[in-house]
Amino acid sequence: MKCKNCNAELLDSSAFCPYCGTKCEDPVIEIIDNMNYKKEMNQEKDDEATCWAKFANVGNTLGIITIATCWIPILGLYAFLPGVPGIVFSSLGKKSRKINVKEKAKSGFLKSLIGTILSFIIFIIWVVIIESAAY
Repeated sequence: MKCKNCNAELLDSSAFCPYCGTKCEDPVIEIIDNMNYKKEMNQEKDDEATCWAKFANVGNTLGIITIATCWIPILGLYAFLPGVPGIVFSSLGKKSRKINVKEKAKSGFLKSLIGTILSFIIFIIWVVIIESAAY
């Protein structure tokens, strides 16, 4: 194939002339290039959204675990362990562009934060009860 502008010899798969930059007139190659570009763009968007959505889901799950276990006397002392990573994962999930993912991340953040605070309060209450029973 030859360039219509500078008559340089081109590969059949060339979309542009490497010498003058003129766009090649092969419509099949242009259609394939456009399809590949759109496919790559959609793949990048899906990967980005999936990544943040997974962070939001993990943060939300850890928040639920934190709130559920902070009330149990023995487990409540350790309920802050899933709460802190839940706060971090939920904060990362808030970076998504999708509204439903952001809402789930906000919910997970609040659950993790509230569960962590409650677990520390309950921990202090248990320490006070144990200390007062010792005397």
